[in-house]
Amino acid sequence: MVITEPGSSSPESDKRPLVLLRSATPSDSSPSKALPEAPVESLSLPEWNTSKDSVAWFTQLRKVIKSIIYRYCSVLQKALEVFEVSNATAYSHYHSLQSFLQATWNRWLEFNQRKSITSSFLSSCIFHDDLLQCLSWMRTPHKASKRLLGEMATLRTSVRSLVNEMSSVRGLVNDALARLEEMNEGHDMVPFIDLRPPVAFNNLTPDATDATSSDIKEHRVLDDAPTGDNESSSSVGEDVDPDEQILAEGGIKDWEDLSANGFDPLWVEGNYPGDIPEVIAEYLGSEERNKSIQMVGSNRSIFWLFGLNDMVKVIDDPACLLQDEVVLVPLGTHPVGFLLNQYVYEQKIPGYIFKRYERFFTFPPPSFSSTVVAFPLFNIPSQVTNDITRRRIPALYPLYRPQTLPETVLCLNMKHRKSTEKLEAQLRNQLRDNLDPESGAFLFRGLARPAACLSMTFFLPVISSTSFDNEFGPGLYATHDLGIALDYAGLNGAVMVFKDTDFRGISVWNPDKEQWRILTASWLQIPLVDLQMPDEHKEADVIQGPLSADPSMAKKQKRFPNQGDKTQIACVSYESCKRLAASLIAIIYLTR
Repeated sequence: MVITEPGSSSPESDKRPLVLLRSATPSDSSPSKALPEAPVESLSLPEWNTSKDSVAWFTQLRKVIKSIIYRYCSVLQKALEVFEVSNATAYSHYHSLQSFLQATWNRWLEFNQRKSITSSFLSSCIFHDDLLQCLSWMRTPHKASKRLLGEMATLRTSVRSLVNEMSSVRGLVNDALARLEEMNEGHDMVPFIDLRPPVAFNNLTPDATDATSSDIKEHRVLDDAPTGDNESSSSVGEDVDPDEQILAEGGIKDWEDLSANGFDPLWVEGNYPGDIPEVIAEYLGSEERNKSIQMVGSNRSIFWLFGLNDMVKVIDDPACLLQDEVVLVPLGTHPVGFLLNQYVYEQKIPGYIFKRYERFFTFPPPSFSSTVVAFPLFNIPSQVTNDITRRRIPALYPLYRPQTLPETVLCLNMKHRKSTEKLEAQLRNQLRDNLDPESGAFLFRGLARPAACLSMTFFLPVISSTSFDNEFGPGLYATHDLGIALDYAGLNGAVMVFKDTDFRGISVWNPDKEQWRILTASWLQIPLVDLQMPDEHKEADVIQGPLSADPSMAKKQKRFPNQGDKTQIACVSYESCKRLAASLIAIIYLTR
């Protein structure tokens, strides 16, 4: 039962039980033997009004913590096995990891056996522990096989993912603690406001074209400008931070150096050093599907690769919400811009980070604090459910202005999946009775929920510095490939569906290969000279052409990108944007 005696801020009140729970079922498991597989448990917002409801919520909290700890300890056991298989049990890291596993298990038992829940206990129990501490010991032993190297990297990623899960639980418990104290003091309870904003992002960045050495020979790489004073220029260069230079030039480090610098390897445009770990393989699919993926791997590694050491520090800081996790970056987008725009709308970017890297954000937040940026207006509209329904756009978006948009659209809320192929198949199956997505008459636009909201006020692209990351320049981008649009939408984005868009009577430019590579190299700012933009670029209302296949490699090697098999269209005039808006038929919302 919940104790309803009014609380106070005194030390005694911190020790007074807020909730009394029944004894937990004893467990015969231990870290010295294999733990049973624990299903993932979910925890809702502590949105209750009675003692009975609060007891049920804290009972569920036990199950959630048990699930996380069992999976976490299983990961540590597997890390210990790597040392054992490598005959490296004499390593100090092995013994540290062993002791840490036992200590973590003891902390879990302490939590599980607790019946009297007090505020002081909640502020010091296991979900406040530094569970990332084990990463310093989870290092592959010397001379271990490449398979074990990949396995240990996978285990480290799993630890970070579980710690991120625990961090979310900690936030809910803090909300529950405040709600309990308010309820015990006799306050009327009001529903929680869901402040967790959206994510994902529309077409942001680099794409490329098919180029051989013979294709490139007539164009030179842009050399550094002559200074006329070798002595002074060299002294200035000595003071330049290499990472700052990479940031300033939009460059990229060699991803083959990731492991040597303590970062997990990345899958980049079809390449990975060794056997692909399961945590990365989950995001990959068929050979055809993988052609639309630019990178998969640790967000921490990606930020280091592009010189954003501040972001690496944010991820490593236990006080910050952002954790190391495996992410997918689609083609046609700059990895840094794609991730930063996603995280800022998840409230995971500190204000000082936003200020420092403001140029990467397509939609600058209207306000931010020193901690996180909030976007309460850009949640999924409350009328949208897991079933396909037709809704009036003005009801979905109060900021709506008619323009050429239709009055109603079909809406659907879907849970995101790591495998885009499976997500796409599920979505096509749900749409089949209302649309025929196989007909080829559809265009899809993946974007962040904020972009979807703003589009309902003015259906135009936002012009910002990230427009240089789009292969065809500023514009509203769409594709016939639903999978690509889902990748752009990301974990918490949206996909706009357009049908039978009428581009008759306006200029639709399909650049040939030579025109395409000049267009993309120019907008991607690859340092080639003697490039002259085709005349058709000036008159085009719509540009249609391939996505590049290897933008990261092209930037690294300072060459033209290769053309991929997927096609994108960009509406680059007021008239074409109006035509696209008029053909909007559905909006699909994605959630983590």
